[in-house]
Amino acid sequence: MSLDRFLRLPVIEEELRLDQRPTIPPPAKRPSGMRRKAPHATTLDPLEEALLSRPLWDSREPEPAVHELLYRFAVGDEAGAIAAAALLLDGRRVPALTVSLDVLDELELDHRAALVLAQVDGTTPLSQLLRESCLSPGDALRTLCELVERRILVLRQPK
Repeated sequence: MSLDRFLRLPVIEEELRLDQRPTIPPPAKRPSGMRRKAPHATTLDPLEEALLSRPLWDSREPEPAVHELLYRFAVGDEAGAIAAAALLLDGRRVPALTVSLDVLDELELDHRAALVLAQVDGTTPLSQLLRESCLSPGDALRTLCELVERRILVLRQPK
């Protein structure tokens, strides 16, 4: 649009200057001038307490190998996932709990997760745990990877 044509357009409503615009009055102040605070909780339930006291090493990103294995399980490649686990997850790694037993009672876990968690003691290597599991190797590996992804377990280097 050319400048001449723009200048010839009729003015429908005159624009108000900044000092002529209507203003809204500010909200009424509270008598004390301070904001009300939420009441402090006297005690925390065990789940909140455990989540707040989690160690810093638990807040890091999950391992890419776990995501790869879960992807292979999702596409139906159980044999490929088991073969990849031998390469990606060092069998000497040790699964350990990242939550307390009180928190485990609060979490929704299926029977496979309970069977895997029953064997986790923080000293047994991953290969031995999968070998001695009463689940099939594929189910045990899938369940263990899901627990690592949910950050209930962590895979530590052996001491």
